[in-house]
Amino acid sequence: MISIAHITAPAAFGGLERVVSGLARETAARGHRVVLVLILDASAPIPAWAQALAELGVIVESIRLPSRAYGAERAAVRAIIERYGIQVLHTHGYRTDVVHRATARACGVPQVSTVHGFTHSGWKGRFYEWLQLRALRGMDAVVAVSTPLEALLLRAGVSPKSIRRIVNGPVAPLKSPLPRAAARARLGLDTDGAVVGWVGRLSEEKGPDLLVRTAAQLPATATVAVVGDGPMRQECEALSRELGISGRIRFAGAVDDASLLYSAFDLLLVSSRTEGTPMVVLEAAMGLVPIAAFAVGGLPDMLRDGRGWLVEPENVAALAAAASEAIAEPEASGARAAALMAHLREIRAAERWIDDYLLLYSELAARAGVAP
Repeated sequence: MISIAHITAPAAFGGLERVVSGLARETAARGHRVVLVLILDASAPIPAWAQALAELGVIVESIRLPSRAYGAERAAVRAIIERYGIQVLHTHGYRTDVVHRATARACGVPQVSTVHGFTHSGWKGRFYEWLQLRALRGMDAVVAVSTPLEALLLRAGVSPKSIRRIVNGPVAPLKSPLPRAAARARLGLDTDGAVVGWVGRLSEEKGPDLLVRTAAQLPATATVAVVGDGPMRQECEALSRELGISGRIRFAGAVDDASLLYSAFDLLLVSSRTEGTPMVVLEAAMGLVPIAAFAVGGLPDMLRDGRGWLVEPENVAALAAAASEAIAEPEASGARAAALMAHLREIRAAERWIDDYLLLYSELAARAGVAP
C-alpha cells in the first residue's frame, strides 16, 4: 500500500477537479491510502465532489487560513504528512506546486506535479507560470498530460529525467447519466432539436468567445448549451447579443454533476486556444457524444483518424463547418463517436493512466527510501 496526498486549491477547481477526483477515487479503489488536502477560503464549504470521495474511502482534509498565510499552511500540510505517513506528495496547480515545494523538501517526501496546461494570458498569468516552472525544475517528477506539454516542459528547462508523460484516462461517473429529456431540462433547454454542448471554465485559454462566434455560424435550428462559469461569462453573453444569437445560446452556469448531462448533447465543441488532454472530451466519449475541436494540445492524438472533427486552431469558420456537418449527418457522427470509444478501450485508457501513476508513485517512494 502506498500513502499519497493530493493537494489542490480553489484556483485549481474546474477541469482539475475531474482529474484529481478520478485519480484519487481509482487509486483508493485499488487499496492505497489516499488523502485529499483542500486549501479553502475561510467560509468555503467542502465541494460536493470531495464529499463524494470521502464516502468512497478517500480521506478528505481541509485547511482554512487567512490569505497568504503560507507558513501556517505549510505547517498544516506537514502535520497531515506525518499523521498519515504520506510517502508521495502530489500537487495540482501552480499555487500548490510553488507553495509546497518547500513542504516536500522539509518532510523528505518526494513531490510530483501534474501539468495540465498553461494559459499564457496576461502578465499576471505569465508571472505565475514562471514561478510554477521554477518550482517544477526542482521536483522529483513532473507529469505532462500530452506530447506538446512534454515538449514545452523540456524547452522550459525541466529535466528530461523527471518528466513522465501520462495521458488522462476516462473515469465512469458515480451516478448513471440522465436520460436525454431530463438532462436537457436540467440545463433549462426545452428543445427537441439539435443541441451543441460546451463544457468548461469561461476563461481565455478555453476560448468561450470563439465558441460564441462559432455558434453564430451554425444552423439557426441548433441550440448551444454552455456549461460552466468564469471571468469571461459577461463578455460572452454580451457578444452573443451583439451577434444576434442570444436566443440560440444558453449559458447554464456551473452545474453539479455535469458529467451526467452529456446525454443532452448531439455534439460537443472544444474551442480551446490551449489544452492538455481535456477530461471533458473523455467524458463525452464515454457518453458516445461526437466531438469537434481545434487541433491543440493532446486533442489530435485523441481525435485523429476519423474519431472526431479536428480543425485549425482559432479557425471559427472551419469549426462551424465541422459542427454543421456533424449536426446534418447524425449517423456519420455516431460512427466517429463509436470509433473514439473503441480506441480508448483498445489502448486501455481507463486502466492505463492509473497503472502509470501507481508505477510512478512506487518508484518515487522507493527512490526516497520511504516505500512500505
